Amino acid sequence: MRTALFYQDEDEYVAESVDAHFAQPARRTALLLEADGEAVAVVTLDDLGDGSGAIRGVAVRSDRQGKGIGRVLGRLVESFAKTQGIGRMCVNADPEAVGYYSAMGFVPDVWGEIELADYRAGRAWPAPVQMTKAL
Repeated sequence: MRTALFYQDEDEYVAESVDAHFAQPARRTALLLEADGEAVAVVTLDDLGDGSGAIRGVAVRSDRQGKGIGRVLGRLVESFAKTQGIGRMCVNADPEAVGYYSAMGFVPDVWGEIELADYRAGRAWPAPVQMTKAL
């Protein structure tokens, strides 16, 4: 999971926008998880328009990691996706996050060759592991 989406500004953690290099889908929804009145995690859900949704930009505030926030965030984004008519979740998992997504029921499955092309073209970070999960 990423924590770089948060920066501290005057004693508040602010979710920083991410300029995704992917084609803009029909619908993109940013979701913020709050606990005790504080932002603790963010995730973006892209409706891919074919009954699938892609999870992007997952971040849990560093002082809240290891406390189950990621699992709660995962359940909440899946629940929201179902309300939007999404029946399959997709993710470009960072290799370090494969265990997290596997524990949530995702399995390795190439779902977006076009998205992988950016990584194969020499991006500076490791290529993701594409994973899916039926809802």
